[in-house]
Amino acid sequence: MKKFCNCLVIGNLNDLWKYDLNTNMWTWINGNKSINQRGYFVAKGVAHPNNVPGARSGGCMWEDKNGALCLFGGTGFSSNGNGGIYISFYFSYNYFLRRFK
Repeated sequence: MKKFCNCLVIGNLNDLWKYDLNTNMWTWINGNKSINQRGYFVAKGVAHPNNVPGARSGGCMWEDKNGALCLFGGTGFSSNGNGGIYISFYFSYNYFLRRFK
């Protein structure tokens, strides 16, 4: 089980967590630990260790046929730091590379 954007706090997050059924534990994988962080990407469509989606709420998340976590849309923070906007960026997370693209 994967979770993006823990929205139980006041503000939006862009944290990515993984749940392990065997240990009954959540593990932080990627993202900031502070609220309302802007997104950042080195180059669109290229997996890079510094790529991270902006903090958001209401985005869609699914797993594609190759097992990558896909994230699209929502309301939150763009790469220029503007908040409270509709986001139309698509990100996918490769678990083997541990990177967003």
